[in-house]
Amino acid sequence: MKPSAAQLSGLQYELAMALSSSLELEPMLEAALSVLLRQLDGRRALVLASDGARTPTVALPRDAAATMTWLQANELREHGSTGQPRHRLDLGSNGVELHRFSLSGFGELMLERRGPPLPAEVMRALEPVMERLGRAARACSDHASVRASEARFSELAATVPEVIFECRLAASGELSFVYVSQR
Repeated sequence: MKPSAAQLSGLQYELAMALSSSLELEPMLEAALSVLLRQLDGRRALVLASDGARTPTVALPRDAAATMTWLQANELREHGSTGQPRHRLDLGSNGVELHRFSLSGFGELMLERRGPPLPAEVMRALEPVMERLGRAARACSDHASVRASEARFSELAATVPEVIFECRLAASGELSFVYVSQR
């Protein structure tokens, strides 16, 4: 059945809201996967980061990582006769299909669902949202890295008293050094 423009807009809106739900990577991805599972009648979903790890960053339900195997995900990565990555794989059991979405600069999202293939309109409507999801996942990952770096710096500043200064360059070109170490 072809979805209406209102249904597609509703899906895009709900996913956009999920992207702004948290600065933490896992809760944000879980919110987005929950929306996809509910709106697209999905059974399982997982996000694989492109960092080379063989374990999913997030999987819903939590046991999805065990049932939606890495090998199935790799089958989607293989190039078909067109030389393009496949975005849909028929798992051959009761009309179950695995859909692959690229998360720009972060990794991939795999969605398992039963039923007919997703209509082309839905796939097109999801493209910009998946791009934003990839950017949001990278931002959350970067945020976690910055927080870890700040924690290491604070620990260093606390253990090396009266030694650490911050160099500041004002818009006027004035250079100053501000004391940072704890007293």
